[in-house]
Amino acid sequence: MAKKADKSASETSSQKTRNSGRIAEVKEVLKKLEESKDFKTWHGANPKHYLASAFTVIEGKPVEWQICFYNKKSDRITAFVISEQGVSHSAESEVFKEPDKKLEKLEEEKIKAGINDVLKTTEKFQKETYPVEKPVKIIVVLHKDQELSNIIWNITYLTQTFKTLTVKVDAETGEIKEHTLNSLFSMVKDVK
Repeated sequence: MAKKADKSASETSSQKTRNSGRIAEVKEVLKKLEESKDFKTWHGANPKHYLASAFTVIEGKPVEWQICFYNKKSDRITAFVISEQGVSHSAESEVFKEPDKKLEKLEEEKIKAGINDVLKTTEKFQKETYPVEKPVKIIVVLHKDQELSNIIWNITYLTQTFKTLTVKVDAETGEIKEHTLNSLFSMVKDVK
């Protein structure tokens, strides 16, 4: 009987983290963005910026996507937030990346593995490989990984045990490419 209770608690925790529903796929979000007046005006004035990444945090509330467009010349990004309320964007800002690297373009047609399927894959992996590491928050980043030479879903689970489980999934095939488990405390120590 105790095993059923543990499984039920685990599913409830995972469902709360994911908001118990379907998350809008990046292609749907991009379509909504491209149809918005705000984006059309901005893109008309900035035609050389290209799609570089997509980002969201899943933690039991409605998901907002942040879609970033990169300006190679200035080495800066413009971020658009797409939510239930609509579309907004920030001023061009610095990029969080290694100084000597450029952000590569995301080819939309190569994004074949959708976020909902990727999350099913990574949740199954987490439950089978790291069952003790129950997620409280999930950070999702879609970007071109220079080391893996692919468009990658970077799924990071922040867990109840103060660890991060990062699973990299190929956005074209849906295959898990690599994973790491780190203590948040060791990461803080390394920063000092």
